[in-house]
Amino acid sequence: MKDIIDGALAIPGQLHPRELARLYWFALQTPSGLPMVELGTFQGRTAAMLCAAANKTNSEVVTIDDYTQDQAFESNPPEEYAEMTTTNLAALGFEPRIIIGDSATVPAGIEQVGLLFIDSEHTPERFNAECDAWLPLLGMGSILACHDYNCPIWAEMTPTINERIGSRTDEWEYLGLEIWLIGFRHVK
Repeated sequence: MKDIIDGALAIPGQLHPRELARLYWFALQTPSGLPMVELGTFQGRTAAMLCAAANKTNSEVVTIDDYTQDQAFESNPPEEYAEMTTTNLAALGFEPRIIIGDSATVPAGIEQVGLLFIDSEHTPERFNAECDAWLPLLGMGSILACHDYNCPIWAEMTPTINERIGSRTDEWEYLGLEIWLIGFRHVK
């Protein structure tokens, strides 16, 4: 696993090595054959971990980002950042489906999801819009991972995640927290 994390760390991104390891573990819990979807791709650090796990679970990885929410994107068109993501992941031998688009819109052809990783705009409104769109596609045993839980920069995310997911213990099993990455399994 160290090689996988080292490869991911070569790609710009925010997740700490311990968070990357936990994301990989969450992804390995994904029901076999179902797509793993990442909302908020940046340059592909976390997508690399999902791709590595997808190789073991026979899953497709789909990443979605509009590439407009980060200040780093302001000077270049979204297509350039998507190409950068493609190049970064190809250097590690990974070829996810990279979509430039709205993270609260389910692309055609995706009917069920084994893992949903939300790390996009970091606002309660966006999180809830993404949950409205994507949670109906998570069946029994599917995994939901969210970044920026307990993160002081996005303090409003913790109560939003707690209200939408964490408080619903009849639907969601808590899988763990690593720094600012929290995970749940859909049990209902």
